[in-house]
Amino acid sequence: LMADYRRDSAELKGQTLTKTFDLIQRQKPEYREPLFLSFTLMLEVINACEAGYRTYRLQSRDRAPRQQRQENTIVYVLTAHPTEARTSQNIEIFRRIQSLVVRILDKSGEEDYMCSIIKHNLKLAWLLPITLHEKPKVTDEASHIFSIVMRSDIFDTLLRSDRDIGNVRLRTWVGGDKDGHPGVDEKVMAQCLQVSRGHFIETLQRVLKALKEDINFLKNEDLNRTVSKFLLELKSLAKIGPGDFDRVLQLKAVFQSLDGAYLSVVGERSPRLRKIESIFRLFPALVIPIEIREDSEIVQQALVEKQKTAIYRMLVK
Repeated sequence: LMADYRRDSAELKGQTLTKTFDLIQRQKPEYREPLFLSFTLMLEVINACEAGYRTYRLQSRDRAPRQQRQENTIVYVLTAHPTEARTSQNIEIFRRIQSLVVRILDKSGEEDYMCSIIKHNLKLAWLLPITLHEKPKVTDEASHIFSIVMRSDIFDTLLRSDRDIGNVRLRTWVGGDKDGHPGVDEKVMAQCLQVSRGHFIETLQRVLKALKEDINFLKNEDLNRTVSKFLLELKSLAKIGPGDFDRVLQLKAVFQSLDGAYLSVVGERSPRLRKIESIFRLFPALVIPIEIREDSEIVQQALVEKQKTAIYRMLVK
């Protein structure tokens, strides 16, 4: 039906839409709701398939010879415009479907089995809400966007790009866009920093878990004690507060000790510790930096007159 519709003339399209609308209007509400849901999910499936196909085609291209790393800087800025209306569950389900489509296309997975997993995820999508039922707060936007960028496939790509291509940096407007969101103030900014800190702690804990497995092979108690000390220092960073950066520096000092001790015992640096080093290089404060955005005249006036406005409190926080 949709393929026929795309081939129709403008006049026939208008007639088809009018006929379809009249048909839906005559249905009972309990029938219309699942009908609308099915159309919505169909569009989501189409988007996931198109995105999966683009990924497959890009991955199929011949890779260019590796170039020498440049000293240029690439800065990615995470925005929240427009605000994401879908639930995190819906986003995750269709991310899975997109990945499964790629596996079917590149023949890295058995097609019937991949299709059965897609069907299962569509069943989940049918049972779960598609959109948020409450107005999201700024911290909700922060949690959503940080959960995406800190996903292992994306986050590891950022680390590798900084290592192999050039200086890669990441920052965000979420929590600092006073110009675009009147509800943003120094408290919201601090809460958003706290959200990203939570993601960094989880990421470092996963890396340390893998490192401990390597160290357990060696049965080296000194290395195990240093890892435990690192985890203890990391735990002290769970809540951002006064003296936070001093604690970050202390964590880095323990890392240097652990890195040197591991090299001395094994004779080769651990790839887990190299990853931690990369994280420290890209995110020295173990948060995603926030760009503070406001009209320049308002900022200048607030600084000159030292007005106790929200933007002034954000700047001096």
